[in-house]
Amino acid sequence: MIFDSTGGNSLLAVASAPLAHTLPAALLLFFLKQTPEGRKEVSMKFNDLTLGEIKELKKMFKDDSEVFWAIGRRCIVRTYSAGVHIGKVVWVNPNNHMECKLEDGLRLWKWEDGGLSLSAVAENGIKGGRLNREKEIGLTNAIEYIPTTLKAEETYVKFIED
Repeated sequence: MIFDSTGGNSLLAVASAPLAHTLPAALLLFFLKQTPEGRKEVSMKFNDLTLGEIKELKKMFKDDSEVFWAIGRRCIVRTYSAGVHIGKVVWVNPNNHMECKLEDGLRLWKWEDGGLSLSAVAENGIKGGRLNREKEIGLTNAIEYIPTTLKAEETYVKFIED
């Protein structure tokens, strides 16, 4: 399906006839006409769309960078070579999820008595350790994203060294 802005608040969708028939029923309420090439044109006014129709359109054209579950959440991110970081995930590479950007972050150099795994550190926090602040950082080779709890976050701040 090809989408092309036709000015203002309109959208023109051009699809082969079989594809046009696979659109959700709510979207077929819009004007259909046959083109000389035998394709269907579906035009719609953005201002006339219902919330349900907008949700249907969004489902049809998902971008993984928008739907990756960790975006917008504070997580522990473990990488192959850059260590362990804690921060708000603001971007993840939609192609492989192995590159990300964190804001308002911490680098976790060492932890004590927070549990054996990073999952435990994300859930329960730490009782000792060394961390430093990172305003923002881009990471490569991210291999694990673990959401943190408020309880855990409260323990990290006790051990920030700068």
